Amino acid sequence: AGIAGIVFAVLQLVVFTAVAPDVLPVLGASPASIVSYFASHKMAFLIGNYLGVLGVVPGLVTLSYLTALFRRREGEDGWLWLLVFGSGLFAFGVATTVLIVLQAIPFLSAPGLEVGAKAISDLGEVAFALMMVGVLAFALSVAWATLVTRALPRWVATWGFVTAGVAFVASLGSIWTP
Repeated sequence: AGIAGIVFAVLQLVVFTAVAPDVLPVLGASPASIVSYFASHKMAFLIGNYLGVLGVVPGLVTLSYLTALFRRREGEDGWLWLLVFGSGLFAFGVATTVLIVLQAIPFLSAPGLEVGAKAISDLGEVAFALMMVGVLAFALSVAWATLVTRALPRWVATWGFVTAGVAFVASLGSIWTP
């Protein structure tokens, strides 16, 4: 599970380094700038985004391990492990859906399809920001389960709360374009 977690993290880092060597077009960007960006970075984006989805597989292994760890510590009447599992599945499901939507943009970055590229790009940007609500829920549930069960070191809970705060701020990107 530890190795799977590391593989998951590395694959997610690839998404943010290989996929976006330049800043992605922002929400509300012009169709021309969206088409230009994705035409210039098509293959790197497609491969990096694919690796992001592929990273869900080892992520699920890590989620299953965490869930089992919390379940053992909680005992028969515990329910926090369900919260961890459910919020983790929610976060992975939403993230995968967002990456699927984003995967379509390079294919729409062709003459005559600019409006479609813009629509999918804007949808992907808003969905990416809202995906952070799932990250927030998962980070809070892991932090809470860690504090209650002491199955993981206390610093995991601290970083869970920090991650939840960052995810909350990032989710606000669904409300404004900057």
